[in-house]
Amino acid sequence: MDNRQKTWIWLGTAVSLVVGVMLLMKDSSAAGMFLILLAIGSLATLTRSGQTLAGSNPGLAKWGLMAIPALVVILAVIVGALFLVK
Repeated sequence: MDNRQKTWIWLGTAVSLVVGVMLLMKDSSAAGMFLILLAIGSLATLTRSGQTLAGSNPGLAKWGLMAIPALVVILAVIVGALFLVK
């Protein structure tokens, strides 16, 4: 990974993190959490072990990055359903 790619990943991570925190402050918790988790996943791709894993097994890395937001959405639906039941 060259410096230009790292710069774009850092920029995307920073924007996702800032917008996610702003959404959390404005009571849009599902979208905010999604963006924060997306930023954390993006930071994981910058580590040497993350790059090695993604290079050796791209299918696992792709499904891992897709599973985190999916699990957050499922958790938000369950929590929302619990609040509606009460």
